[in-house]
Amino acid sequence: MFVFVLLWVVGYCLRLTILAMPPVAAHLTAAFDLSASLTGALTTLPMLTIAIGAWLTHRLIQRFGLAGTVVMGLGLTALLSTARVAAPDVALLMAATAGMGVAIGVFQTALPALVTQWTPTRIAFGCAVYLNGMMMGEWSAAGLTLPLVTPVIGADWRAILLFWSSLVAVAAVGVTLRTWLAPSAVAPTELAVDTRTYWGRQAFSMGIPLGASIAAFYAVNAYAADLAIARGELDALPRFLFLFNLTPMLASFVVLRVSHWIGQPRPIWIATLVTALALSVFVVTDGVVGLLAACVAGFFATLMMILLMALPSILWTGSAASQATASMSVIGYVLGFTLPLAGGMLVDGFGWAPLALIPIALLLMGCLVCRPVAVR
Repeated sequence: MFVFVLLWVVGYCLRLTILAMPPVAAHLTAAFDLSASLTGALTTLPMLTIAIGAWLTHRLIQRFGLAGTVVMGLGLTALLSTARVAAPDVALLMAATAGMGVAIGVFQTALPALVTQWTPTRIAFGCAVYLNGMMMGEWSAAGLTLPLVTPVIGADWRAILLFWSSLVAVAAVGVTLRTWLAPSAVAPTELAVDTRTYWGRQAFSMGIPLGASIAAFYAVNAYAADLAIARGELDALPRFLFLFNLTPMLASFVVLRVSHWIGQPRPIWIATLVTALALSVFVVTDGVVGLLAACVAGFFATLMMILLMALPSILWTGSAASQATASMSVIGYVLGFTLPLAGGMLVDGFGWAPLALIPIALLLMGCLVCRPVAVR
């Protein structure tokens, strides 16, 4: 039971420090005089650098082992997230944000293989547990910061980021203790002896829709404040972030109940269709209807993400699972960064905030036409 709790806690930290940013983005925009694209980059830049961390992970596993790599990623995530607080200018703020994404990419990519090592007889459930933790972390940071954390520790953005960063440090200590108490019987060099890369059709068939799902969810979070200001709904922003970031948690519980969906292409295709439609409605609709459309898009984008991220642990084992995760993550997170960034540039150029979501909606529709997901 302790192993599953620890997997959940590590999963909880996967997006915690990234999604602590949207609730305080308006404060940083004012403090650093940021443009719309730079404000969005505070949330989306880690999506690009996660890909760099994913690419580095198999080398780190070979040297430090799975658990050691996860501890390293967690520790650096906590450290670099904290460094954002001390950044005196935009350049150092962005550098700390980028480095934090690399660290997250390291322990995220090692997790699927760690699941197969820690829970060899319950791999699917182990994946569902840590992904449920990830969704709970997303909801906590983005949805609870304004209504719950701010009244307790204050509205200072530095104090808020420090609070969430400290939880990641606690997770690193937990994995370290687990490693000391029950060391793995597998030597680090045995975990990454397969140096083949997974850059074939299957990597792209999983990575492209993964990127679309990541971009859909994070772009809505990243540009929520800009959209609220443009639509005159700034007072409703806390409620919007709370409800929107509740949808990942709901999606993760659905997958726990229907884990047989993992490995099947049809649920992914259906989730892609609904996400594309709901996001398109949110682009052109405000008020309650827009809120509902955003929540539907968030739910099904998360469903896509969970089903895709669980695939490597089902299709491969050991280092192969980590390398497959790395290749699809590089593709997915590069898209997850570039699409919202392109949307932010459109906003800067044309001055209409909903344009930030147009490139993502187009990619989702392209996934529907091409039906790229092919599961072995």
